[in-house]
Amino acid sequence: MRTSAVPLSDIKIRNLKSGDKAYKVSDFGGLFILIKVSGAKSWRFKYRIDGKEKLLVTGNYPAVTVAKARLARDAAKALLADGVDPNEAKQKIGKFGWKPTDRPPKRSATPFLPSSARRESRQQHYQRPNIT
Repeated sequence: MRTSAVPLSDIKIRNLKSGDKAYKVSDFGGLFILIKVSGAKSWRFKYRIDGKEKLLVTGNYPAVTVAKARLARDAAKALLADGVDPNEAKQKIGKFGWKPTDRPPKRSATPFLPSSARRESRQQHYQRPNIT
């Protein structure tokens, strides 16, 4: 396991390479990044609640930056201070409400149409005019 006494920076994280086994590089306050054999880098926060050690997965780097991972860790610590398990809160909030990103959810460029209307519009689009 490789450890770091200095908080992580974007450059340090980008320079981390995968090895024969997955390894952790700690930031501070229980936050660390797990570098998998595949090269994927995943933010994790280790905490204890009710005497049990648990792990909260915050997201994958670079989609979740160092700053956003630290914000998520701070939010989880605030929940812990109130006696709430961050993993349970994450499940209750739902998949889209927890991500520590500033981006709005993706929206489709085309308006919603029921499948029958889409099928009809495709058929009309591909029909050739009857020219004789």
